[in-house]
Amino acid sequence: MGKSFRSVLRDLNLTSNQVWGIAKVDREWLAALDAALTATRRDDFEHGTNAAYVQGCVCSECREHQRQRIARNR
Repeated sequence: MGKSFRSVLRDLNLTSNQVWGIAKVDREWLAALDAALTATRRDDFEHGTNAAYVQGCVCSECREHQRQRIARNR
C-alpha cells in the first residue's frame, strides 16, 4: 500500500514481464492482481488515460487504454 507498481517489483526482485506472463496463464491470479491494483490505485489520476499510465498506474483501465493506444499506432 502506498508503493508504486515498479517499486514493489523492485522489492520482490521481479520484472513486469514476469508478472504479466503469469497473468496471461493464471486468470485467478490476474483477478486477484487486478483487485489489488484497483484497491490501491491513486485517486488523483484520471484512470484510463495516457497521463495516468505514464505516471505508473497499471490498473486494468490504464492497461487497456495503453493496449488500445499501441494497437492504433501499429
